[in-house]
Amino acid sequence: MESPVIAADASLIDAIALFRQSPDMRLLPVLDAEKRPVGAIIERDVKGLLYNPFGHALLHNPDFGASLTAYVRSHPSCEEDAPLAEKLALHADWGAPDALILTRRGVFVGLLDAARIARLVADAQMALAQERMTRAGRIDKAARSFTADIAILSEELLRATADMGGMASTLARYAGETQGSADRMTEAMADTGHALSDIAARGHGLATAFAAITRDMDQSRTIREVVRHRIAATDERADALTASATTIDALLSLIETVAARTNLLALNAAIEAARAGEAGRGFAVVAHEVKALAGQTREAARDAARNIGEVTANLHALIAEQAQLNRAVDTIGTLSQSIDEAVAAQGLATNGIAASVDQSVASAHQVGQQVHQLQQDANRIDQDAGSLLTLAQALERNIGMLRDRTDAFVASIL
Repeated sequence: MESPVIAADASLIDAIALFRQSPDMRLLPVLDAEKRPVGAIIERDVKGLLYNPFGHALLHNPDFGASLTAYVRSHPSCEEDAPLAEKLALHADWGAPDALILTRRGVFVGLLDAARIARLVADAQMALAQERMTRAGRIDKAARSFTADIAILSEELLRATADMGGMASTLARYAGETQGSADRMTEAMADTGHALSDIAARGHGLATAFAAITRDMDQSRTIREVVRHRIAATDERADALTASATTIDALLSLIETVAARTNLLALNAAIEAARAGEAGRGFAVVAHEVKALAGQTREAARDAARNIGEVTANLHALIAEQAQLNRAVDTIGTLSQSIDEAVAAQGLATNGIAASVDQSVASAHQVGQQVHQLQQDANRIDQDAGSLLTLAQALERNIGMLRDRTDAFVASIL
């Protein structure tokens, strides 16, 4: 049934007529030209006019019954689709009026009277009670499930805590073993570093020795060149002496020939002196002396020829020895060149070895630093393992406390 309404520009007589037509009506909504509520006329405000014997006369008085303004009161209104809680709050804020004016986008659509509000409240309370009972059942079920889950979770956490404790102990043991290995490695790396340093020092010393050998070989090469030049000069002098000896030998042969002829001439002169008799005696003496002198000259020439032969033989032997010496010098030069190349290669290899050993020393130092870092990491792991064990123990205690508090909470809500 639609609720009666009245326009804001209607007369009070029209409002009284509507109240008389609907004896159960307690308020009459007043609407503007756009059907928007501007207030309401309350039945008790016009009740005196309805039952007053002079009410009819008053209503027909132009000064009294022409306007509704004096009887229109502000009245609570809300959208019809507003939440029930909002409607109930509005009803309570306005002192529980007989009805609420309902609108749809501000346009009047009806009334929500107190009886209907009471039914809605009762329905809401019933639904709330059912919801609470359902919720209590769900809470009971959830609490029991929660208790079981907490128990299972506690057992799992306890096992995990035990595993954490075992892992912490294992980590501590591994950290101790790692630290021991790192200590031994540190000692080994220190010994290795000392050994490599000694090898490096010896390598540098060997490189220095090879450098000195190279310098000595350079000096030897210079000396070989000097010897070669001197042998060449000696060969030239020996050749000149050989040529001179040959010339002297030819001259001695000529002298011997001259001496032989002189001897023959002296013999002929002696024969002629003998033929001359006493007159040729002096000439015979001279011829005899010339013959003796020619014999001495011939012997001297022969002795000189023998000496020249020996000198020539010695010169030939010297030339042969010098040739062998020259070949020996060439052989020494070849060997020296091979030695130079070998020494140079060995020097490069030694320098490379020394450089590699230096790098090894640096690497050993870096390894030592890394081992030191490993020791520090092992110490931190040991500390972390101790902290992990402490946390595992604290977690175990907290799990026990959580279980106790969970049991107490569940017991308090059941």
